[in-house]
Amino acid sequence: MARPRSAGRKPVAACCSSVLFLPGLEASRLYRPESDILGIGRTDNRLWEPNKNDDVRKLFLNSDGTSIDSTVYAGLPLGKAFGLVDVYGSFMKFMDGLANKGIIAEWKPYGYDWRTSIDQVVLTSTVRATTTESIIAAVQEMAARSKTGKVTLVAHSNGGLVAKYLVKTLTEKGMASLIDSVISVAVPYLGTPQAIAGLLEGDNQSILGGLILKQSVAKELGTNMASAYSLLPSPIYFTKVFGPTIAFASGTSTPITTDEAQSSFISSHSNALLMVLAQTLHAAIDPFVWPEAIHRWALVGWGNKTTKGIVYTSNGYTASTTIMGDSTVIAPSASYNAGTTTALNLSDISKREGRTIDHANILSSSAVQSSIEQIITTGNQDTHAQAVEAKLAAIPGVTVGDIDYSAEKTFLVVSTHSPVELHVYDAWGNHTGVAPLPTDTDEDIEDGLFTYVEKNIPGSSVDIHGDDSPETYISLPDNTGQSYTVNIQGTGVGEFTYMVQRVRGGEILDSATYSSLPVTPLMAATTTVTAQSADLSVPVGIASTSPQLNIDNDGDGVADMRVDANTILDPIDFLESIQKTIQKIADSPKKTRDMMRRIDHLEELVKKGKIKKVVGAALNLKKKVSHKKTKALSVADKQEILDLIDAFLAQFE
Repeated sequence: MARPRSAGRKPVAACCSSVLFLPGLEASRLYRPESDILGIGRTDNRLWEPNKNDDVRKLFLNSDGTSIDSTVYAGLPLGKAFGLVDVYGSFMKFMDGLANKGIIAEWKPYGYDWRTSIDQVVLTSTVRATTTESIIAAVQEMAARSKTGKVTLVAHSNGGLVAKYLVKTLTEKGMASLIDSVISVAVPYLGTPQAIAGLLEGDNQSILGGLILKQSVAKELGTNMASAYSLLPSPIYFTKVFGPTIAFASGTSTPITTDEAQSSFISSHSNALLMVLAQTLHAAIDPFVWPEAIHRWALVGWGNKTTKGIVYTSNGYTASTTIMGDSTVIAPSASYNAGTTTALNLSDISKREGRTIDHANILSSSAVQSSIEQIITTGNQDTHAQAVEAKLAAIPGVTVGDIDYSAEKTFLVVSTHSPVELHVYDAWGNHTGVAPLPTDTDEDIEDGLFTYVEKNIPGSSVDIHGDDSPETYISLPDNTGQSYTVNIQGTGVGEFTYMVQRVRGGEILDSATYSSLPVTPLMAATTTVTAQSADLSVPVGIASTSPQLNIDNDGDGVADMRVDANTILDPIDFLESIQKTIQKIADSPKKTRDMMRRIDHLEELVKKGKIKKVVGAALNLKKKVSHKKTKALSVADKQEILDLIDAFLAQFE
C-alpha cells in the first residue's frame, strides 16, 4: 500500500535523472570492418585512435564532407588512448559510481562519428558495428527507465553543440519534456579561434590528453571535416568578444574583426562549401531559446593561457592569448546562453591537484566531477537552485556567476625556434615539454605519427607549430616566485633562437632573446627563468634577472659557450663551434680536414663581408633527428650528424 501524503505538502520529485554523455571532437573511437587474414571472416580495424598514418588516411572525407569510406562506424568514447593517456576514463568510472550507488538509474556514453556535421549526428542514425543507433531514440528509451522520466545531458566541448541541436530538435518535435538538465563543460558555443590554427595549419590537433597528431596528416583530415568548421568563431562571437580573430604582423593587411571577413579568408584557404554549412548551422542554434523547464549549467574554465586570435608573421604565425579560457575555449564562448555559469579557476584547481587541468582533461578533475554530482543529485527544481549554487561555491576553485574578465594575469612564455626540443622543470622536478611516447602499451605506434607532450607543471601549457623544425611555446605560471629550469636539446644542424616573454592578455610586457645560436644533435643548453612573487605589483624585468644561457656544443657535458640575453652572436664564433663538433666526432682525418677547410673558407668570406647570413640560415630538415650525447654515439650516429653539417655548409657554397 502506498504511503499517504501529508495534507498540504507538495510532492517531492524523484531523484535523479539518468545521464546521457556526449563527448568532444576526436574523442570517440572509429572503426572500419575488414576481412580477416584468411579472407573468410571479419575483423574490426580501429582507425581512431590511430597507430599509423594509413589509419588516419582511411578517415579522409570528400569535399562535401561525406566519408570516402562509407563503412566507417563509431564506437564508445575514449577511456584511455592506447591504454596510456586518460581521456574520459576517470570520468566514466565516476559516472559508473553514481549508477552503482543507485543515485541514477543508468548513464550512457554516446560515441558518434565526430567527422560529420552536428545536425547529421542528431538527425541521422549513428552507424555501429552491426546496427545503427538514433540519439533521439536513445533519449526516449533512457527517459522511460529514468527515475524522473527525464534525461540529463552532460556534454563536453563539441558534444555541447550536439546537445544544443538535440534539444532544439526535441523541442520542435514536442519532446522537450524528456530533458531534465543540460550540463555544458567547456563547450565552444560560439566557436574558438584555436580552431582557425587547427583547420588552416593542422597545428595542435590532438587526441585529448597529450598525443598531438602529425601536422600534415591532421591538416588533410580537417580540410573536408564539417565539424571542424562549426568550431570556428561564429557570427555572434564577434558581438561578444573584442579584438581580431586573425591579424597580420606586417600591417599590410587589415585585421579580421567580422564574420564576413573571417569567412572570406578561411574560404579562400580551405573548403568554402563547408564554411557556408557551418554558418547555416550557427544561424540555427546560436539564437535558439532553450525551454524554461530545462535547467542549464555551464562549467566554464578560466585561468589558462588560451588563444583569442591568430597573428600571421613572415615566419609563420603566433597566437594572441588571454587567461580567460581553459586553453582551448575562451570563457565568453563557453558561457554564452548556457545557463548558470559555474566558473572553474583552472590555475587554482591545477595547483590543488598537482597537475595541469585544461580543456582536454577537465572532466578528470575532482572539482568538475564534484560539481557535476551536485547538479545531478540536488534535483531540477527552481526551489533547489540556491541549494545547488551554495554547494558548488563550497568546492575549492569553483565560483557561481560571471567571471571577472578584468582579472588578467601574467604568464611567462619560453619559446624555441627550430631545430630543437624545449623542456622546462619546476622546483619539484615536474616536467613540461615533449616526452618520449610511453612504452607500456601493447600497440605498435608508427614513428612520427604523434608528438607526445607532458604538462606536469601545474598551470603550464605547450603549443607546437610545425612538424620537422617546430616552434615550441611553453607557458608557465608567473605568480609562484620560483625558478624554472630550462633545458634545450638539439635535433638538427643550423641555428636556434630562445626567447623569454612576460605576457598578459596577449600583450608582451617584457622579453629577452638569445638569438642565432649554433645547434647540432649534440647541443644541449640550460638556463633558468624566475617567476615573480604573487605579492609583487610591479614585475621584475626579465632581462635583468635572466642568467646566461649555457651551451654545450659537443655533447660532453661541459659548457662551451655562455650567452647573455639580447646579444648578437659573432658569425665567426658560430662557425668555430661547428668546427669543435666536427673535431669531436669525425673518425676520418681526411673528412675532418676537408670540412674544416670549408669552414675556414666560410670564415674568410664572412670577414670580407661577402657572406652576411651564416647566422640565421638554419637547415630546413626533412626529418627530425633525435638528440644525442657524445659518449653514446654509434658510427652511424656520427655519420648522420656529419651529413647534416655537410648539408648545412653546402647552403653557402
